[in-house]
Amino acid sequence: TRSIVVVAIPIATVFMLIGKQFLLLFGADFVRGYPALLILCIAQLFSAASGSVGVVLNMTGNEKYTAINVGINAMTNIFLNIFFIPKWGVSGAALSTAATIIISNTFCSYWCIKNTGINPTILRLKT
Repeated sequence: TRSIVVVAIPIATVFMLIGKQFLLLFGADFVRGYPALLILCIAQLFSAASGSVGVVLNMTGNEKYTAINVGINAMTNIFLNIFFIPKWGVSGAALSTAATIIISNTFCSYWCIKNTGINPTILRLKT
């Protein structure tokens, strides 16, 4: 997980710093998506820092928690999209997705540590 974060931070930083220029490669209209790019970069850094919590749950016989998490994520994303997209457009969709990624990784991290004693995150969490 630490190795993944070490690789993810510079990549996310590049996208955050020169994201507008990168999006411009796809056309001028894509530059409007820069705030969404920032939001999603932060969410992906959180995901990288969480480690492979879903994989650990699945490999240790705790796949029911992964299934519960998928259901929670689907409902959360739909609910947040209903409220955020009309208000903020593509940035609202990115915010909904980011919130879902963070909630998902938080739940899976908790269940992983609680049920297996394995902490794949970069933090020294205990339950």
